[in-house]
Amino acid sequence: MTHNEMAQRLSEKCSVTLEEANAALAAGEWNMLTATHLLEVEAFRRRQALEEAASGEAAVAFEAAPAAEAAVEQAREAEWTEAVNRVPDERRLSGRSHRGLGESLRRLAIWSEHHPFRARRAGELVLELPTPLLAVLLLAAAGVCVPLLAIGLLAGCRYSFEGA
Repeated sequence: MTHNEMAQRLSEKCSVTLEEANAALAAGEWNMLTATHLLEVEAFRRRQALEEAASGEAAVAFEAAPAAEAAVEQAREAEWTEAVNRVPDERRLSGRSHRGLGESLRRLAIWSEHHPFRARRAGELVLELPTPLLAVLLLAAAGVCVPLLAIGLLAGCRYSFEGA
């Protein structure tokens, strides 16, 4: 690829003039990646300078019209407060309660009564256990149960908790 073709491609890719592309390529020893990086750094510096200039103008405008700026700030704060109030309480979403561990265990016991553990193979029910029994088996004999569950997965079993 010739230098002119490289400059044209870089110019199109980075949205710069041919002169800027040629200068970046020359500075980057005609390496496209280096030239692209140099152009991006230059663009970043320009944006930063524009933002600093705009913030300086904003400071002058604020000094000239403090009441207008205060009104805008109050509107933003009201908008933010409304948005926060629209977000549901996290505890309601997760089912957590203020009552603590006892309440959580009670809810778990009720849930487990109505959601048995089921193992199916090729759509046919192979095993159904009450969830509390499964929990006791896993705690008491994890060294046996976990490998059996893994072998079942390899044999094509699908496990689920089903219920209303």
